[in-house]
Amino acid sequence: MDRFQLKGAHFSITREHDGIGDSGMLFRSLKWPEDKTKQCTIDDLERVGEIGEIIVGCCMYCGTHYARTMQSQDWWLTTGVTEILETGEDEKGSWARVKTGNSIYLAKGW
Repeated sequence: MDRFQLKGAHFSITREHDGIGDSGMLFRSLKWPEDKTKQCTIDDLERVGEIGEIIVGCCMYCGTHYARTMQSQDWWLTTGVTEILETGEDEKGSWARVKTGNSIYLAKGW
């Protein structure tokens, strides 16, 4: 499986080994520019797929459209997804366990 669509309008990603991540109404798959030597910002990354869609080869970006506070992060960006390990749905929404370049995450949509 190289794509999975999370259901819902609210999303979260949580890193398995320490529980860190973020949540919000923003979840996109982003692709780095071909030239990996170029320094870039989050705005330089290409948005791929639909909102809530996880795509192998792309980073997961999750958080909020709006600034929260100066003491809190507003979004979380993973390294590229290398594998979608498992997926599921229940009455609360959908989820995917995802391997990235350096971690395993649980992504949820509800």
